[in-house]
Amino acid sequence: MSERLIIDIRSQGETVANAYYRGGGFPSVAIRLAQTILRNLDNIEVNLLGSIYHALYETGARPGPTEVEYLKTFGIVAHVGVENDEMAFSKEGIRRLGQAEEYYVSISSEDGTADLSMILLRGLDETSDSRRYMDMHRDGMPTTEWEMDLKRLDEGDLAEIFRVGDEASKSDTLFMIKGQRHVIDPVLWWVADREWNS
Repeated sequence: MSERLIIDIRSQGETVANAYYRGGGFPSVAIRLAQTILRNLDNIEVNLLGSIYHALYETGARPGPTEVEYLKTFGIVAHVGVENDEMAFSKEGIRRLGQAEEYYVSISSEDGTADLSMILLRGLDETSDSRRYMDMHRDGMPTTEWEMDLKRLDEGDLAEIFRVGDEASKSDTLFMIKGQRHVIDPVLWWVADREWNS
């Protein structure tokens, strides 16, 4: 699958690590990855890089040999991976992975939120026939229960968006995120998600 994703982990306004996922650019996959990272980002006050390494490792991302050596200088024991999905901590590694960007999610380690503005790229075009039809039927569309700032989503927000998108997918219905004007087609989200996770 060609939808590549970069997840960027930030601390004090700077990128301290990132991970590259082949096929991770489908919104439902990106939501799951962000959920896993946020759930596993703990003890950042004690060991920021160690916590981030563990959180990214839980998503299936693995460091290459250069990154393993870099982490070793901080006392972090990391294992070289053979997976398709990579992680980076050194400036060179972060820059290299960032160049492969197609879709992008940024996670703040300080406040435990994710910026998933990228999901709006899956919204329907304003002029499409599906969009015009659904504009007349918004009341029957699945939607989130609370208004969300897509630049600052916490774990609860992510779970809610995933629930609504999954419900829309099962009923083959377009859906909305409360507070956003975009209408979103779940086929582009969940069929790909099931293929990616099978």
